[in-house]
Amino acid sequence: MEKYTIDDFKFYLVEQTNFKTKKELLSYEQAFIDKNIGGYNIAPASGGDMLSNHPNKEEIIEKMAATLRIKNRQMTSEERKKKFGKPGEKNGNWKNGGVSSKTCPKCKIKKIAYGSNCCSSCQDRTKENNPFYGKKHSDETKKKIGIKNSGVNSWICGVDPALLPYTQYYKIIYPNGSTKIVASCKVISKEFGCSITNVQLTIQRMAKGIIPIKRSRFHQHMIFEVPKEEYDKYMYEIR
Repeated sequence: MEKYTIDDFKFYLVEQTNFKTKKELLSYEQAFIDKNIGGYNIAPASGGDMLSNHPNKEEIIEKMAATLRIKNRQMTSEERKKKFGKPGEKNGNWKNGGVSSKTCPKCKIKKIAYGSNCCSSCQDRTKENNPFYGKKHSDETKKKIGIKNSGVNSWICGVDPALLPYTQYYKIIYPNGSTKIVASCKVISKEFGCSITNVQLTIQRMAKGIIPIKRSRFHQHMIFEVPKEEYDKYMYEIR
């Protein structure tokens, strides 16, 4: 019989929040759990076991150990060997009598685990040997892969970077003297048609006084980080 049912609980709104990241939400939830000492919810907000913070932890551990000892005593010698014994190659500590690796028999170069047939480079992944052979990704999976490869966190996909607490802001000075302030390097990478890493490295070099060469798409441009207040002021003026 269950100890508690739905009728034993009361539900009400504690506080309405507007977090932009999952990390902030879990951190705030954990703060409530920490204050509720001895409460019903004893597992961490981010997930995990329910034993570490249980008020009867020692008693539960002792019951589990006692149950395990009883089960082991009831097993025959052969049953214990079958369950716990791993002779020869089945034993992770055996390692072929002390040898844990060998040379790949195909390429004769790379070292592989003693129980493996070949290294990953020599492994045949053609046709039926490829676990994905004859299969196709669904449209939903393709969309998820596209988001992942784009470097965009699915948790903040579609969110204005200016609303995120960790966004950095940059001022761009163009060769004609005009200026613009943007939120995040991603905006700059799209405008100049290059990777975000390229933008970040360029900004770091500019901060050290290194001027981009003529062949660079950033030649005669200046880009440097500015505080959020300057970005807010710029957005207010252009509106």
